[in-house]
Amino acid sequence: FSVRSGKDTNIPIMSLDCPETGQGGPLLAVCSDGFVSKWDMSSGKPLHSFKEAGNELYTVGYNMDRSRFATGGLDRKVRVYDDKTNQSVVELGTGGLGLTEAEQGHGNRIQALVWHKQDPTMVISGGWDNSVKIWDIRNGKCVRNIFGPYITGEGLDVNKNSILTGSARVQDSIEIWDIGSGRREQLIKWPLAEDPCMVYACTFSKNGKYVLAGGAWSSEVLAFNRETGLTVGGLQGLSKSVYCAQFTPDGQHAAVGGCAGNVHILHYCKRPSK
Repeated sequence: FSVRSGKDTNIPIMSLDCPETGQGGPLLAVCSDGFVSKWDMSSGKPLHSFKEAGNELYTVGYNMDRSRFATGGLDRKVRVYDDKTNQSVVELGTGGLGLTEAEQGHGNRIQALVWHKQDPTMVISGGWDNSVKIWDIRNGKCVRNIFGPYITGEGLDVNKNSILTGSARVQDSIEIWDIGSGRREQLIKWPLAEDPCMVYACTFSKNGKYVLAGGAWSSEVLAFNRETGLTVGGLQGLSKSVYCAQFTPDGQHAAVGGCAGNVHILHYCKRPSK
């Protein structure tokens, strides 16, 4: 079924959060007009909707137990909501006395955010200001600022103590950072320097062993072995840019979507030994 179609509105849906199989909970979506909406996954019926007045929203995500969700967008703030009440419990990036410039929040629109999977107090955000910020929702402060990544889409993920960023640039587009120090621990290079990729989307596999990334310019998606940085597969020759890419929980499949309006399903299989 379709819970919302182009016939209903000409406002684009910018980000979705869908529960995994057996997890339960609603489908969550945000739009560029500032609306946050929930739908029942079994019936397709709307459950709740509200608007962040004066804001455009580009990203949304639940924490691991789906008790809270966070939004980010044009006004450069991350807002954390209680899932039952749909009320904001904390705003991140509001500034304040005694805070450094890095602690005060983003300097441009927020394009992506993720919750840490083991630490429910940690939210990570990134966007157009060439920075990734690690937030502690208990005190509402930025506890670490990583300068460098230029994130324009779903180019942000976290796995244990590592943050993965995908930047919309032709050099140093895929980077992995240490959460504790904020230092870059790995650079994954696109294999063809003469045909680079401006990364719009990237993600870790659930076990953290692989990285999936895609974007514009080369218009392809590649899977990398995280340990070696070498490609293990991918999809090339796409007609238009890749905007989203995600592994299945078991890591055996990946879904890729983009500007062409198609969804491609990739299957991982080991090469037969010689």
